[in-house]
Amino acid sequence: MQAANDAYFSGPLTYRVELHNLFGMGFQGGFDYWSIQVEGPRDTQMFRALDFLNSDGPSPIALEEGDKYLCKLVSLDKGGIKYVWLVKWLTYDNGWKFPEDIV
Repeated sequence: MQAANDAYFSGPLTYRVELHNLFGMGFQGGFDYWSIQVEGPRDTQMFRALDFLNSDGPSPIALEEGDKYLCKLVSLDKGGIKYVWLVKWLTYDNGWKFPEDIV
């Protein structure tokens, strides 16, 4: 297990915030989510993605204001293996917000 961890973290990683609609197929393994690429595995990156969602102007991500989303900060290695760093709820209440932490 340690060798696998060392190999994962020694290679190049990309980081993103994934937004899974809880009313969709997010827990069924489908590819029905949006993602925002971020710079690293810190919770500040989650808030940068939140700022992007709440920014003025048209957004390329069409979230439904009445839906809840599972928001995950993940890293991926060159083989596509995913490591989850942080998970939060995302809801809309006069803007997109993280009402409480899950993990």
